[in-house]
Amino acid sequence: ARLVAARLAEEGSTCAAAHLESSRPKMPRDPLQMPRDQPEVPGDQPEVSRDQPEVPEHDLPESPLSDSSPVEEVSAAEVSGEAAEPTTFYYQSPPTLRLQPGPSTRHVRRHNDSEYGHQEGELNFWLPLTDLALTGTTLWVESHEGAEDDHPLQVEYGSIAAFHGSLCRHHVPANQSEYTRASLDFRVGIEGFFDPNWSMKGTKADHGRRRVCL
Repeated sequence: ARLVAARLAEEGSTCAAAHLESSRPKMPRDPLQMPRDQPEVPGDQPEVSRDQPEVPEHDLPESPLSDSSPVEEVSAAEVSGEAAEPTTFYYQSPPTLRLQPGPSTRHVRRHNDSEYGHQEGELNFWLPLTDLALTGTTLWVESHEGAEDDHPLQVEYGSIAAFHGSLCRHHVPANQSEYTRASLDFRVGIEGFFDPNWSMKGTKADHGRRRVCL
């Protein structure tokens, strides 16, 4: 926690992806080229094809996504470190489920999460639920704030990536495969860099939070 907090304080623009150990080998893929004429989809919404109705995130079943144990375990393993004293974290609960059916031209536009009211003291965790080899579509993230060097996260299901999405721009190209891409993501706020009572004017509180001290 101390290391992460220091990194946010001294290098608030750092956005490199961090990967937890995976039992599956990493398989490099050629990056997809996003057609210039693709329509845009707001960044903080699940992607859907044109012929399928959009399902609001709050209408998704709470179980098993409402089980906070996996989120706490991942958060503890990734950000707790060797803290000199306990640190309080605020993590999103339940995590967000995103579905991207294919083939489709729908995509998530390039954005950072501060545009939607997320604070700089939050870290993003992204977990693919489908095989990259099948969909060929993944999340693209720039290496640090303003770098303009978006790169694909080569993360197989069973692994998780962390990045500073509040500052680093990211996007998801269209899924041109015959398969549906699925992923989970959530954010973790670090006390001292995150205010659980603050919200940006004009935005809605669409994510629940839980508090844990590690």
